Amino acid sequence: MGWPGGNAGSDPNRRAEAIQVARRAGIRVKMITGDYSRTAERIARNIGLFKDGEEILEGGDIERLSDEELCSMWGRRLSSPYSTQ
Repeated sequence: MGWPGGNAGSDPNRRAEAIQVARRAGIRVKMITGDYSRTAERIARNIGLFKDGEEILEGGDIERLSDEELCSMWGRRLSSPYSTQ
């Protein structure tokens, strides 16, 4: 079971701590933003979400993925209102 959640705010230390707590609990944390990829990477690095070797996908990248490829990247089956199945 998955739960999409949101977090907004300007305190990077609290967000970094929340990310670590979530990871220890087995939650895989992802960031979705409308920022440019370099801006998103910098923010993610500042809060401990992004590490070297990880991948950033932009909207066009995601649009080109099949449902199966996207689910494989996220590690579980996702339901989508846009799915053709």
